[in-house]
Amino acid sequence: MLPERLLFRFILCFLAFLSVLNFLGQKWVLHLPLPWICPIKALTGYPCPGCGLTDAFRFLLQGEVRLAFFTNPLVFLVLAILISIAILPEKTLITFQKKRGWECLLVLVLGWWIFRLIFGL
Repeated sequence: MLPERLLFRFILCFLAFLSVLNFLGQKWVLHLPLPWICPIKALTGYPCPGCGLTDAFRFLLQGEVRLAFFTNPLVFLVLAILISIAILPEKTLITFQKKRGWECLLVLVLGWWIFRLIFGL
């Protein structure tokens, strides 16, 4: 099995494990402080397109889908890509290359970033 595929499966299993702990009442897991500071935001003062993804994943694990969307809507795109690569890595990558998926992904990310900068989200 490809090492990348194992890594993505590990990530998905870990997220599922956190979800199970959360639904069993172990809320402390999702409130651990994360020492991550975005280097782009630290240097420029402006958020990058990925700012808020960690919080959005945390909200998803808590079952707060609406809050996750308003934190960073790219969380659903990232999750869908992670799941598809974990299940069918070769097919996903070939489909992305044939259907100009990387270009569409870039347009979506840049569009979100511009929207976020204009409206101060």
